[in-house]
Amino acid sequence: AGAAALFTQYWRNQYSGVYPSPAMIKSAIILTGQEMNGNITNASTLPNGNEGWGRMNMRLMMNTGVPMKYVDQSHAFTDPGTNVVYSGTVADATKPFRVSLVWTDPPGTTNPALVNNLDLTVTVGGNTYRGNVFTGGVSVTGGANSTIDNVEQVRLPAGIAAGTPVTITVSSVALNGDGILGNADTTDQHFALVAYNYTESAVGASAPFDFDG
Repeated sequence: AGAAALFTQYWRNQYSGVYPSPAMIKSAIILTGQEMNGNITNASTLPNGNEGWGRMNMRLMMNTGVPMKYVDQSHAFTDPGTNVVYSGTVADATKPFRVSLVWTDPPGTTNPALVNNLDLTVTVGGNTYRGNVFTGGVSVTGGANSTIDNVEQVRLPAGIAAGTPVTITVSSVALNGDGILGNADTTDQHFALVAYNYTESAVGASAPFDFDG
């Protein structure tokens, strides 16, 4: 709660008093998770039920020292089978590269309870990574996107050459509920996305009102 409050004030200082969405706060916090040591932690299955995404590290959240990309519910999906793409490069070879996607899903009535399904796909150089496909807490190629989570991440360690091309794609796979309240569309969804150690291209996205940090 303290970290969320500090990030909220940091965000408001950056964006003229505007509050971040709950999804943005969650995305920013879980992106920073660090593997913990101990008998009940298990890096091979990160995230896991004992430590979640790991211990938060606020150095990866505020005044990070590397370029960041923020999208805070500024792109609305109204139809399934569509996507938004952000293009850029890795900024610093000495830092890890991470992307975190979170959306506030409508209330579910079944189990699993996911109503609106979005997918995160990130291409770095010639390699494509899907959200939540990990080995030892590190993203690997192959696999399939989650169909039960409203959180997806791609996490890569330091060592990727600066300037390596990056493409971040968020896709609407299924829209079955009202993810954006207050409008006439009852099957829509927006999202929050944070990319760490990422420099966006001059023309980097089809969503025109994304916050860039």
